[in-house]
Amino acid sequence: MYLLRYGAKDGAAVSIPITIHAAPVGKGSIDFFPAEGVTKNTLRHPGDCLVARVKSHQAGLVVSEYHPAQAEHAHPVNLHIDRVDTSENFGRTSPTSKEPEPVKPANVEGQPQPLPLKLLGHLEGRGDVTVTAPNWLGNPEGRARIEGFSIEWPDRPAEVDIAYTCYSSRAGQTPAIYSGGFAGSRAQASPITSLSLGLVGTEAQRYQLSGQVVFAGCPPLAIEPGKKLSGAKGTEQLVAMQVTLACKQGEVTVPRSPSPWNNPEVTQIFRAKQKPS
Repeated sequence: MYLLRYGAKDGAAVSIPITIHAAPVGKGSIDFFPAEGVTKNTLRHPGDCLVARVKSHQAGLVVSEYHPAQAEHAHPVNLHIDRVDTSENFGRTSPTSKEPEPVKPANVEGQPQPLPLKLLGHLEGRGDVTVTAPNWLGNPEGRARIEGFSIEWPDRPAEVDIAYTCYSSRAGQTPAIYSGGFAGSRAQASPITSLSLGLVGTEAQRYQLSGQVVFAGCPPLAIEPGKKLSGAKGTEQLVAMQVTLACKQGEVTVPRSPSPWNNPEVTQIFRAKQKPS
């Protein structure tokens, strides 16, 4: 069985109706089961769909597009065809079956796209510790101090960077430090009592820096680029931090499972454009 769906097309002002029938090729036959609102196997709007059940042998489809006379430059129809597993083994796994690879979350245009970051910190009683975003560096519910830290941005573009600074009793106020640089101290029992983070560079507006920091005995504080963060009294020590970076722009298409209908050795799909009478 297969699910045929009329997909949305960016920039398409007019929806082009399409009618789907069995093609006079192949030895198999096709039964169609239209969804509610779909008549005569005609998909008119994004979201319209029908189920096709292929019986006996391979079969073909005829997809007819109906273009209004005024839509001379209409966008191509976006027809999705996905196979529906109806076998008795659906949902079962076997020792020899290969686990499918996890699908990464898809992003659409306008949504931030997470980027890889590494946080290295020198923690009281533990020494140097490295984590990857969005994991916590340190323990948000603990009291062991973070004495120093650095943020690494692999494959960083040249036009943007992360800048950060902090204050500790021994080192005082550090100057602006950029990704890969170390802020604070090591093995000097010197707590960090304030810090700030931000983005710099000509392309900084394309990225979003966020996360949280925790000072001992205080609730988490949201990172606001360029804002100084500290505990309620200003003397509490930094015990945990979480930093994430995302790209505001970019588009990733939603991954879809391959369909046998796209294999010309299995099925042929014929398209014919027709004008309404």
